[in-house]
Amino acid sequence: RDVDEKVFATIKKRMTDLVHSICKGYGCSADVKINVQYPALVNHPEQTEVVKRCAASLTGPLESGITSDNLPMLGGEDFAFYVKQRPGCFFFLGTQEFNY
Repeated sequence: RDVDEKVFATIKKRMTDLVHSICKGYGCSADVKINVQYPALVNHPEQTEVVKRCAASLTGPLESGITSDNLPMLGGEDFAFYVKQRPGCFFFLGTQEFNY
């Protein structure tokens, strides 16, 4: 997994070069096929700011804590395909129990 398409392109090239070099050293050959199932999900800055502003405006029992803890995450997500076509921001919405 990666968080940048340029990094992934470099990884694919280097992996292919490495396999071919090792094979050449042993007098054999290989076909390298890297299956790409999900692209990196990269939020767009403008849409991310909208989400942050909306979350920051909540008060009282709806007040939220905005955090980037545990980021970046390297899971695959369908939303990655959407933000490749249109600007967007993927975010998690948490819930909690209130003790009244």
